[in-house]
Amino acid sequence: MNATILVFFIIFIIYFFSLNFLYIGLTILAFYGSSREVYTRKYTPYNIIAKSTLTPPISIIIPAFNEELDVVNSLYSALNSKYPEFEVIFVNDGSTDETFSLVKKEFGLHIEDVFYKLDISTEQIKGVYTSKKYPNLKAIDKVNGGKADALNAGINLAGYHFIVNTDADSIFDEEGLLRIGRLISVDPTVVGVGGQLRIGNGLQVEKGKVIKKKLPRGLVPNFQVVEYLGSFLGNRTGWSEINSVLVLSGAFGLWNKQKLVEMGGYSRKTTHEDIELTVRTHRELKRKKEDYKILFVADPIVWTEVPSTWRGIFKQRRRWQRVVNEVAWKYKSMFFNPRYGTVGIIGMPYLVLFEALGPIIELAAYIIIIVLFSTGAISVGLFLLFLLFSFGLTIVVRIAGVFIEQYSFRTFPLRQLPRLFLFAIFESVGYHQFILLARVIGILDFFTGRRSWERIKRKGFK
Repeated sequence: MNATILVFFIIFIIYFFSLNFLYIGLTILAFYGSSREVYTRKYTPYNIIAKSTLTPPISIIIPAFNEELDVVNSLYSALNSKYPEFEVIFVNDGSTDETFSLVKKEFGLHIEDVFYKLDISTEQIKGVYTSKKYPNLKAIDKVNGGKADALNAGINLAGYHFIVNTDADSIFDEEGLLRIGRLISVDPTVVGVGGQLRIGNGLQVEKGKVIKKKLPRGLVPNFQVVEYLGSFLGNRTGWSEINSVLVLSGAFGLWNKQKLVEMGGYSRKTTHEDIELTVRTHRELKRKKEDYKILFVADPIVWTEVPSTWRGIFKQRRRWQRVVNEVAWKYKSMFFNPRYGTVGIIGMPYLVLFEALGPIIELAAYIIIIVLFSTGAISVGLFLLFLLFSFGLTIVVRIAGVFIEQYSFRTFPLRQLPRLFLFAIFESVGYHQFILLARVIGILDFFTGRRSWERIKRKGFK
């Protein structure tokens, strides 16, 4: 083996070892955090929190553009929340299908003159509605401006100090708001909280209530089940332990309204507003030297429908990757900058090296190592060593995510556990490389300035 080949091999081994070592460290922190969450949940008097007048009220904002399949169930699930005081604000962002008509008919909406402060500029508001059936349900009909603009319109109308953003294809757990309500009740430094997402494909839902939980059918949704367990339980829970969560998902995120207004609301300059807002909040509050926390709750909060086809997941991950690179570039000044604490020293280097640039490095590693092995430039032993670091440790992390889920929350029946472990093992072979290709093309989109948003067809909840 010549010196050049040896250098390439060592670089790739160091890269995969560093990535998986970080994941394993986060998984250990996640296990600690999840165990604490289970203990806390066991001894937390949620029935008292649900009736207490001291529990901070919350405004739930549900933006929608052409979501006629799931919007009614989504609204019902939010309205069914066991929480002492909350309001639901539905924002119709210029839908061209039956979304707004269905909502108006189902919830008895009627237009009303409502005075509220326009803290954040948005596209034109065509009307504000209230519900005859649910006093805590309001609706905004507006000109299309994108999800960020719809959320900003909801923030303007929101009457409470805390905002929860979600999607019109998501289903709330009835006690979800109580679990985050506990956090914002006891700690005034909390400015943001993210919630655990579960794959909703395969659920049976009736008027927002989950009637039956089961794993979805098909390879694509099942691979995403174990992927989400690793990403949320085994990743964001760990980042939360060191106050370095870099994204509160758009499917569920709680924010302090005052902080949102001070920063000008959600940005319309990126396709995905959630990661941009989270990183921007870290930057601004660190610059102001404020004592703050952005946390993640490792407890089932929201069920969301994910792409069920290979084409759909490819388009989604391609878009996600482009946004990661947009945010990494926009906030590059935070990279290894001690001014931003653990976010600057650990969080942003991870975002840049492993998320923004990682797909290119990983694809190059696969191609080069396969060529070297096929030409006899490296031995079988070295090839197996590469596979151990690139696949073996990843499988361990995925299995750990499934274990944490079963140990802590037991969302799925025990009889389905072997199926989850099988998908955790095989997720790294085939599915991962398919997603890797989508991510590489997403990086190319970033460099070429592509910013389109291709909608993914959904089947809706049963």
